[in-house]
Amino acid sequence: MKLDDFQFKYKFNDNKEIKEYEKKFSEIYTEYDHKVRSGGYNIYTTIDSKAQKLLQNNVSSGLTDFDSVVQGAGVTIDNSTGKVTAIVGGRNPQDKFNRAFLSYRQPGSAIKPILAYAPALENGYFISSIVNDSAISNGPANSDRSYRGSVNLRYALARSINTIPFKLLDDIGPNKALEYLYNMKFKKIAKEDNNPIIGVGGFTYGTSPVEMASAYASLANNGKFTDPDCLKSVKYKGINEIYHNENNTKQVYEKEIAYIITDVLKDVLDKPFGTGKNVKLSRHIAAGKTGTTDGSKDGWFCGYTPYYTTAIWVGADTPQSIGGLYGATYPGQIWKNYMDKLHESLPNKDFTRPKTVVNKYINPGDGSIANYNTGVSELFSQPILDRIEEIKRKKLQN
Repeated sequence: MKLDDFQFKYKFNDNKEIKEYEKKFSEIYTEYDHKVRSGGYNIYTTIDSKAQKLLQNNVSSGLTDFDSVVQGAGVTIDNSTGKVTAIVGGRNPQDKFNRAFLSYRQPGSAIKPILAYAPALENGYFISSIVNDSAISNGPANSDRSYRGSVNLRYALARSINTIPFKLLDDIGPNKALEYLYNMKFKKIAKEDNNPIIGVGGFTYGTSPVEMASAYASLANNGKFTDPDCLKSVKYKGINEIYHNENNTKQVYEKEIAYIITDVLKDVLDKPFGTGKNVKLSRHIAAGKTGTTDGSKDGWFCGYTPYYTTAIWVGADTPQSIGGLYGATYPGQIWKNYMDKLHESLPNKDFTRPKTVVNKYINPGDGSIANYNTGVSELFSQPILDRIEEIKRKKLQN
């Protein structure tokens, strides 16, 4: 399709434009699908057969508590290349409907790091910033219906508080946050999604597992997004290479912010208050985030090590409440069991910290940077601090 200059689009003005684009896409895709199935093509992919089998086995075995109505999907990306190494579209490998890239579902809290917190840290907030966790009229409630008052962003993300990301997007503007998803080629963002409720996963259509995996892989890769496909090249009749896939990358998040978010997502697994504390990997350092939608209709776990990123979704094709489904239960356990096995022969290593991420003492009361040793420190982006100082300097000159 790229060879024939088909223009892929990820940003639309209204639902009519989305439907027109999808109709055209479907027609051209069907034409190319027929060509490929007619024979003569050799297709080379980045799929790792061992990882593929392992992911399929874990998705299938991890959902044996349920009948066939409850489904699962998963995607693994090799962080060294940004390419898909395993993709599972359902419990049955013979199922022709691949939920990993065809199914769009509400992402719940799994969207918070990539849509609310990372954009906020690039638009005026620090991870030490204090925001009031309080009830919001016509806004999201916390899952436990309790509120904690003044909390810093690190705790709010690791604890998965719902009010804070809503307030962050209400402040910086949901449209500004959505630009990050557009830059990572999320396909079903509607005009109606210009609402701070998206900060807790309230989308018109939702997101797919492959989109979520690629976004989290961007955090793992110093903020760089790579198209999440599994195609290396295509040859016709074994001779002519008619397509060679280039590694198209784009800097979506500043590397310092990607690292700081990763550091917080380690707390999700490592801290007693982290929502993913029960799915911490046995031997490897990892970062991740749970996601559960209203009524336990969808459960997500998206997590990564320095080596691999994997996103797991569990739910029903027709949304319905599923008993016992939370991000840290079935999706989280599938993710943990699979990632433990996938990393079995790999040495444990931590994420590489950019030299431009610095520690500063902070005032615990308001999260501001202190000019003396308070005994409490936090991570900051030096380039952002430099920009703030430059703005102050220019104001003084004026």
